Amino acid sequence: DLARLRLEAEQATRERAQWENQLEASRSCIFQLEQRLLSFHRLGSGRGPPASRPPPEVERTRRELRELQGQRDRLRGEKENLERLSREQEREVLALARALELQPAEL
Repeated sequence: DLARLRLEAEQATRERAQWENQLEASRSCIFQLEQRLLSFHRLGSGRGPPASRPPPEVERTRRELRELQGQRDRLRGEKENLERLSREQEREVLALARALELQPAEL
């Protein structure tokens, strides 16, 4: 029983060390994310030190925003075209339906 308890205690010690290492890694990641967030806030509010060039994340985000706005505009144009085509097709269908109703009467 004593040997089993020692093994369990050693295993618990190893697991605790792993959890502590993970905790330190998580704290480091949180700190880095907080620093990034603070830098974004400083850039957004204009209170931070003047930057000669925005960080790459800002440039990448701006580029993605421009691409998404372009896609939105393109899709809006496609939607308008499809709506126009739909109205034209409705008119054609109505015209064909009227023509089909008139043909038997003319025969």
